[in-house]
Amino acid sequence: MKICLARSSVRLDTDPERIRSATKEIELAARVSHQTSEKVTENSHLEFTRHLIERGHEAALEFGPRIQATFVCSRAIANEIVRHRLASYMQESTRYVNYADSITFILPIAIRLYAGAESDLSNIASTTGAQVSLDDSLRSECIGLPMEDGGYMLCTWFASVLYAYDCYRKLMNLGVPRQIARDVLPMCLKTELVVSANIREWRHIFALRTSKSAHPEMRFLMGCLKSMLADLSPVLFDGG
Repeated sequence: MKICLARSSVRLDTDPERIRSATKEIELAARVSHQTSEKVTENSHLEFTRHLIERGHEAALEFGPRIQATFVCSRAIANEIVRHRLASYMQESTRYVNYADSITFILPIAIRLYAGAESDLSNIASTTGAQVSLDDSLRSECIGLPMEDGGYMLCTWFASVLYAYDCYRKLMNLGVPRQIARDVLPMCLKTELVVSANIREWRHIFALRTSKSAHPEMRFLMGCLKSMLADLSPVLFDGG
């Protein structure tokens, strides 16, 4: 059996050009209200959309394209993301995916790696016959990093997920259906979550999930996505 450790990540799936031109769609729809389509110029959409946002007329932003992103995160973080009502979701199903031979866990950003961490984790995993690997980003992350707290935080975390995974496999070998055996898997189990929402909802999500009171993992993911979108449309996502 193979265990992979990875960090959370997010990928933007929507065509960047659609996001760059979103303010044009918004302007055309919003000008219907006052029948001022004759005022549309090549560049009027930027100032017009900025003006809408400043006045709080964000309903007009719903006429821009839906934006889709794929999160690779823990089940715990996915459970928080799907609480946002005005979005569509498709998530990796633990009822149907079989993790008996290979599984990935998300290492929290609060737990640091260190040089030699992969070897230490492999020694712990050898008690169950599992093989451990770090994804490429994690392997490069730990090069040259000193050990902190004797590595106890990392090793304690890993020992707990290793035990849970070993129990999952034992249940499967006893004939327990995977949709029942999954109950023992930890919340740091990797999941893929596809999220689609309109611009107004994404702005709302970013306002909540990038605040100082948000979960650190959530702040990281939503901060990354917001930065991607702000590069494409500063007016909509960066107040530019």
